[in-house]
Amino acid sequence: MANDPLIGKQLDEYRLEAMLGQGGMARVYRALDVRLDRWVAIKVIDASFRDDADYMTRFEREAKAIAQLEHPHIVSLYRYGEVDGVLYMAMRYIEGSALNTLLKSYRQEDKLIPVAEAHRVVNQVCQALDYAHGRGVIHRDIKPANIMLDQQGNAFLADFGLALISDVGTRGEIFGTPHYISPEQAMSSASAVPQSDLYAIGVILYEMFTGELPFEADSALDVAMLHMTEPPQPPSEIRPDISPELEAVILKMLEKEPAERYQTGAELIKALDEALKATSQVSLPLPPPNLSIPYRVAQDVAARPLPPLPAGVTPPPPSSPSAAAASRAALPEQPPASPVSSSSNPTRPLVYAGLGIGALLLVGVVAIILLLAGFFWLRSSGDETVAENGAVAVEANSDPAEAIDPNAGAETGAASQPAEPAAQTGSNSQAGSEPDPAVAAQPPAAEVNNPQPPPTYELLLAKHKGDSLFLVNQSDRPFPLGPLQMASSDRLLNFSDVGLATLASGECISAWKDKGKPKAPDVTCNEVGRVSVGNKNRFWEKSFEIYYGGQRLNTCEEKQDRCQVSIPVALSDSPDRVGFSGSDEEGSDD
Repeated sequence: MANDPLIGKQLDEYRLEAMLGQGGMARVYRALDVRLDRWVAIKVIDASFRDDADYMTRFEREAKAIAQLEHPHIVSLYRYGEVDGVLYMAMRYIEGSALNTLLKSYRQEDKLIPVAEAHRVVNQVCQALDYAHGRGVIHRDIKPANIMLDQQGNAFLADFGLALISDVGTRGEIFGTPHYISPEQAMSSASAVPQSDLYAIGVILYEMFTGELPFEADSALDVAMLHMTEPPQPPSEIRPDISPELEAVILKMLEKEPAERYQTGAELIKALDEALKATSQVSLPLPPPNLSIPYRVAQDVAARPLPPLPAGVTPPPPSSPSAAAASRAALPEQPPASPVSSSSNPTRPLVYAGLGIGALLLVGVVAIILLLAGFFWLRSSGDETVAENGAVAVEANSDPAEAIDPNAGAETGAASQPAEPAAQTGSNSQAGSEPDPAVAAQPPAAEVNNPQPPPTYELLLAKHKGDSLFLVNQSDRPFPLGPLQMASSDRLLNFSDVGLATLASGECISAWKDKGKPKAPDVTCNEVGRVSVGNKNRFWEKSFEIYYGGQRLNTCEEKQDRCQVSIPVALSDSPDRVGFSGSDEEGSDD
């Protein structure tokens, strides 16, 4: 936008360089932090709304909501300030893609997000939601467009523009996005509870595992009415391979009454773990590289590269949500969650069977329709961010149904970086850490030159006899799997072949014997993938060696149940692998 008066303007230390997205009330820009030489995302109120007290109050409320949140899976707020009458938020800028963009790419190829990666995304977002809910913040607009993914596949919750802060309160007419809205929010936004956010996660789970949304209609109003009145189609009717256990978890999340859903994200993830463990879903082969989220995000980012940073500035390393490991739990050993019948239908606010019978119900329905009609005009006129320059969103369209497309939302690419510890304060500013729809982050540019040991990846290898072997990333940074190899005297496993680019902190992958009822070692981690290994290739039954980038680093002895491995980070730049005269394939015979 050549005529945009904010392009080139400096707001405190942030020089605005390009507009990333635009909605009815706000714009998002890519800006350069001239002090730290890094990219940030700047959100400002659109000029036409700067004299509107309601919008100014809402913008400030969003900043306050973000300021309360400091979490590795929430996009951080660096600063909230005002310069020459322009209120702004400076936020972390993530080089990545929004989940809605990835879902669209999978849909276009008639593919689905791999089970392990869908689990990982939902797990991380649920951690972020439990954290926010524990601090009295309800998001109220959970949707794929507000979930950013970096090039390591890590998820970041963004855009708290509709957040309800329990000790502040908000008016009742601001709603979420129709395809992901909970029944109670459709009745009144002020009725939102933490389980309203989890309902939206249920919609996302449904979409991830079936490729479809639970409710579709010609208008946004009709979609919201379906959320309030109709049960969703059972996922197994769309994809027959979905197990009863997994279907029960998804349908429980979509119950009309908040009390009938899982009450916390942790409760949901526990049930999802149990459902996947009870089925063959979790033991499916790891996805081919072209189906993995990191691969898809890298493709998307490559299509819209960032301009170079100023001369002499070193690009920051990839982000590492180090705190995530502490909140990740091992796959639980409890029995599968109790099935929820797809036809179960507890008491609902409205039931179609009664329509037309009583004048009272008719009046109620008319009132809801009028309420929703006003809401959807409001949503279509101001709550979506239309992205440009590689940052996606809703298309500017006068049709409310189009303007609230579930696959439209704010999305920005940006260099990902660790969350900054605390927000800075500018003129009339509030500090904090939070995300935004089109937000992303980059790591700190400043480097410390004090002599210290070179950084390492810390890995744990844990096995249970010949049954299974777990590889756990105990580092505070993502571990690149590609250069890793393990070999015994006559057997070899190349980790570049397993279809997963990295392991985040606290994550693990495992290898299991392909027969009988193998047991797992006593290890705590977030399992993101498995491979089945035939008798001829179970290298861990003997002593085996660890190679990384072609260098032999360690030997794990046959009688060792646990083996610690330190790998210099510098070796991750090496593509070399050891040669091997034996079979390189994972046999399943014997």
